[in-house]
Amino acid sequence: MHKEVQPPVLSSTESDSPSICLQSHLTEGRYVIIPTTSSKNHKRKFAIRLITDKYTKLRNLILDQPETSENGNIESPQRMTSITILKAESLWIPGLDKEPDTYVTIECEGTKIKSQLKKDTVDPEYKLRALFYRNRPHKTIKIKVYASAFPNDYLLGSVLIAGTRNAFAKRKVYELQGPPETRGIWLLHTETFSSDNLNAF
Repeated sequence: MHKEVQPPVLSSTESDSPSICLQSHLTEGRYVIIPTTSSKNHKRKFAIRLITDKYTKLRNLILDQPETSENGNIESPQRMTSITILKAESLWIPGLDKEPDTYVTIECEGTKIKSQLKKDTVDPEYKLRALFYRNRPHKTIKIKVYASAFPNDYLLGSVLIAGTRNAFAKRKVYELQGPPETRGIWLLHTETFSSDNLNAF
């Protein structure tokens, strides 16, 4: 889990400074804060202060993977799957005289991750990544693209992804299942990592 599978979303080059302040706008998800020294093999104590405009659950990352249960009545993770929604293409909406505002969600076993809203574009770059420890790997993962509208958002199309075992760096373009007139036009670009080794990434 701790191995790097994508570039850092935020970092500092001021490695020699005793105090560093970083500010960023992040999408909803899980992030790991890794303090480092300027030189290798130096042990130091760090104080981390996280200030956010929304509730954030900050905790120590101790385990490399979720604990498995010895109780046969309690499900344990069987597969780890990482999905990145890179972008969508040609999201022209019939009857709409402007480029749409859209967002994408990833749903897996009761957990939903939502991207930022991408405004005024038919080719949104979502770059939304989600990591799931799956108790029931035979169940598909649902990807849904929504249009933001007043008074209610509405579903443009969806894709089902299996997240099969040992699928590493697998990029694929899916056709969004939307209205008949959009078949073969609305496309979704994804990248999938999946393994039954819960410490593979």
